Amino acid sequence: MTRKEFTREIAERVLIRCRRHCCVCGKFCGTKIVIHHIDGNEDNSEENALPVCFDCHAEINNYTEEHPLGRKYQPSELKRLREITFRKFAAEPEVLIPGVSLTEYGKGFHDGANLIEKRVISQLVWNFIARHGDFGIEILLMFGDDDWCPMTDETFYDDQVITGTMASQHDGHEHAWDVGLNLGFWFVDGDKEQLVLSKRGRFFREAVLGNADLRSRYDNLATFWKDTMWGTRREKPGARPADMRYTPGWSGWLEIEKYRPVKILGQLELFVLTSVEPDEVEVQSVESQTKLTFSPQNLKELEYEEESGLMCLSVDDGAIRTSQER
Repeated sequence: MTRKEFTREIAERVLIRCRRHCCVCGKFCGTKIVIHHIDGNEDNSEENALPVCFDCHAEINNYTEEHPLGRKYQPSELKRLREITFRKFAAEPEVLIPGVSLTEYGKGFHDGANLIEKRVISQLVWNFIARHGDFGIEILLMFGDDDWCPMTDETFYDDQVITGTMASQHDGHEHAWDVGLNLGFWFVDGDKEQLVLSKRGRFFREAVLGNADLRSRYDNLATFWKDTMWGTRREKPGARPADMRYTPGWSGWLEIEKYRPVKILGQLELFVLTSVEPDEVEVQSVESQTKLTFSPQNLKELEYEEESGLMCLSVDDGAIRTSQER
């Protein structure tokens, strides 16, 4: 009987679901991957498709009934391994960013957007802009193509410019300036009396300038301020106020990153940052009912994995409390 093959659509679906990782040994295969029939070659349904590397495919097929040494891979075992792999790589896309946006510029990202659709730096930028509106973009205008600007530059602190419900341009811009300092986008060089764009800030600027909508807003704001005389009462076109305030330090940073997947060093499961309070941070496992809580004061380090973009938190030993939902 002629062997049947999986359709292209089925092959693409299972390869995407496993991110081209072997469902038996777990290694990344790239193009060195085959789709094995779990239970007979006649069943070409998606339920019978198992992506595996060349080595594991040989192992599965090499068992000899006449010389039964070792343990044969059973169909039920292979299906279980496949489900574990699919669940591992499906955990992140299932997490949605909440549909909350304070400015027009954040709506396209926040409302129903999926984390897997945006790089981590894009998420950070859109979170910042959605909460602080034009003020976050305007600070970038101060730097221009350089990584510093004079601290005495008060170009955007004009009380006469109408920004919406915010009392003045000065209030909103000062707020975004402070938040940017707290989040590490820029820092103050007191000796040279300059504000300096950090590495994270340069990523922020590149993301803004690399997005068509944000670049258009950036250019419009540059033109507006270039043509605006200081002290002249004028309404800024399309202005949206910033009206959220954040806690300085780790807590402020975690508030920006709320609802994104995180890793906790020393923990095997993947978590989602679900709650950030002044005295307690909560993360929920995407693989079980486990919840972890700890104080922001016990957070030692916050970094991002270069390959996956996942935020990784290092917490003091013994400071994590574990609970199970019922």
